[in-house]
Amino acid sequence: MSLSDEDREILNDFISEAAEGLEKAEGLLLQLEQALVGEQEADSQLINSLFRVYHSIKGSAGFLGFNLINELTHQAESVLDKIRKGKLSLEKHHIDVLLEVCDALQIILDYLKTHGEEQGFQTDFSDLLERLKSISENAGGGANSFKEQARAETKKKAAADIPQFDQEMIVTDQMKKEFAEESSELLEQLEQDLMALEKNPNDSDLLNSIFRALHTIKGNAGFLGFEDISQICHKAETIFDLARSGTIILQERQISLMLQIIDFIGAALIALKEGKPPIIAGKNALLDLMADVVDVTQASRPESAAESKPPAKDEQKKAAHINIKNEQAATVRFSREKLSDVIRVDVSKLNKLMDLVGEIVIAEST
Repeated sequence: MSLSDEDREILNDFISEAAEGLEKAEGLLLQLEQALVGEQEADSQLINSLFRVYHSIKGSAGFLGFNLINELTHQAESVLDKIRKGKLSLEKHHIDVLLEVCDALQIILDYLKTHGEEQGFQTDFSDLLERLKSISENAGGGANSFKEQARAETKKKAAADIPQFDQEMIVTDQMKKEFAEESSELLEQLEQDLMALEKNPNDSDLLNSIFRALHTIKGNAGFLGFEDISQICHKAETIFDLARSGTIILQERQISLMLQIIDFIGAALIALKEGKPPIIAGKNALLDLMADVVDVTQASRPESAAESKPPAKDEQKKAAHINIKNEQAATVRFSREKLSDVIRVDVSKLNKLMDLVGEIVIAEST
């Protein structure tokens, strides 16, 4: 679509203001989530501020004729209006849905930046809209009906946790370029946050920042059909969701692993910039290693004296120390001090990873 200079300026102003609003909304949602984790009452001022952000974006979108943005923000502010009027109690799954709205709006803004209009946008957000409507419609209902609805929403969320690629959507070179550039910037910030986290593993601001960055990359990758990146980010995001809720406490070796995971994602982004598929070599092995991070970290928490005893000899035989290094990942390693990169994993998974690395080396040498 060809826009006049004046129209382009108006569009750019809207996109800029909406993006700033979304960034503010995400910060407010994370503050509300932290209050819920600490079993505190939701701050009415935070909810009112969040309501105003969605309301402002809705008004501008309606004026410019961006109907999908208008509908999403309208449904989001309806939920928040019920919450601030006491007709609905804020729950964690409400925050999750509202964060999805932020991700969806950002995807639409990226499309508008390239195409100048919503026409031709193919990603389907009908499920998200239905969940927002369902939350609003069930506000003030009986306790049983609300609980049943919450369970239904949880099942829907679990099924759609990793955004699915719309086969009818055409992924342009410009969209790939913007995704790669934005994700690369997020990876740089992720690395800085992870290095800071090593010094203070309980810093809630750092944990939230890391979670949001991974969540953003995951969402964008999922909508564009880049499954490897989406799945890796989803697993990493899960780890930091557990960490920020206090379920696990990350140690230096786990943080070191996450830094190397970032390198693998970075390698996939470089491939994308070069016009190649953003495939992550050894993806399944990396997913297994991250699953072990949760298991080992939870098992090692000093909840009792018995748990602090040295592992039995049989258990020691079943574990090994590995050093995860890959030349592909090294090509995108950002400058940093040498970190510990040792983690305990099951021997069978170690063997599987080594086989995969061997196959990669053979493939690259042919």
